[in-house]
Amino acid sequence: MPDIDELIKRHYAAQSLPPHRVEAILSHAELRRVLAEIAMNHRKQLDVEVAAENFSAIAGALGRLDFTVRPPPALGEAFVPVGGRYCSIQGALAAQLKLRHRETGATHTLYAAALTPALANLAEKETVVDGVSIRLWNDGEVFFGLAGQEAAPAG
Repeated sequence: MPDIDELIKRHYAAQSLPPHRVEAILSHAELRRVLAEIAMNHRKQLDVEVAAENFSAIAGALGRLDFTVRPPPALGEAFVPVGGRYCSIQGALAAQLKLRHRETGATHTLYAAALTPALANLAEKETVVDGVSIRLWNDGEVFFGLAGQEAAPAG
């Protein structure tokens, strides 16, 4: 008869999570990594490589991307581009665009990357990470993340 250690080992070796739970755990881990990466890059406030006040000029300068840099319809007319640069999101080449809010003048950073299966699994989300407000969404074949400083509490 096997000893207790062997029985415990067999019991736990036979256990597994259902595939949908495994996918949920992996998606949540991916979400945390993407949010942390966006927050970190936003806080760095790196200079733009291409200074331009329109998306088409930025798109022309960032020609190595697998997608066309364009203003996402979800932003409406609230922001004016200041310029852009290459960056990466989870190792994939992406665009990092500096935007200025038309009304407040606040600087935001828009991240755009080709929509990969891993990024497609990230649900539309709005959250705050280390004092940086982040909104994630997909539009067509492009993944977007918009980062800005968290608004100060009213008081």
